[in-house]
Amino acid sequence: MNCNNDNFTSSIAGGFLSNNPFIRTDKTPNNYSAFKTDCLNPAASGQCWGQPRYRYYARWNNIKEWRGKICAKSVQNTYNNHVVSYQSSSDSSCPIGGQNYCQIYYGPIISFQVKGHNESENQWRSIEKDGKLASYEIPANERRWYHWAWKTSQPSDFRLAVRYAKPYDEFDFMMDKKM
Repeated sequence: MNCNNDNFTSSIAGGFLSNNPFIRTDKTPNNYSAFKTDCLNPAASGQCWGQPRYRYYARWNNIKEWRGKICAKSVQNTYNNHVVSYQSSSDSSCPIGGQNYCQIYYGPIISFQVKGHNESENQWRSIEKDGKLASYEIPANERRWYHWAWKTSQPSDFRLAVRYAKPYDEFDFMMDKKM
């Protein structure tokens, strides 16, 4: 479906940490109930754009060493359309479209996130290293594969996150941990 499962599950950045990694392959919001309804609203006007959209989180709590890997494909077609249309002011700065009618592509965003074990749920943030943020928008009809390895001195919570997915976008997930 998405990535080759044998290749995807055969390794993880930094090496495996246990004999029991978390693996979920060949998942879409349409076939996996762990995806929940999401709202894309970059204008914060209270209106959800381009529905339906879905989110997914897979997490491990209270650990010091973690590995994460995601393979994602944004399926862009008539039935799985990531392009959002909206009204614009009279300026002509629309990414796609005309002066008063704009369109923009909003693909699924995947990220690798961390928070302190005792921090509240709204404290999740993308991992960052050497100025690189572990958050990626998947381009239309492209497959991307990302992985991160992380180690902390204090117990932390880690998760794989997907936002703004459409029903037929494709995902493979893998995580491993050391307590």
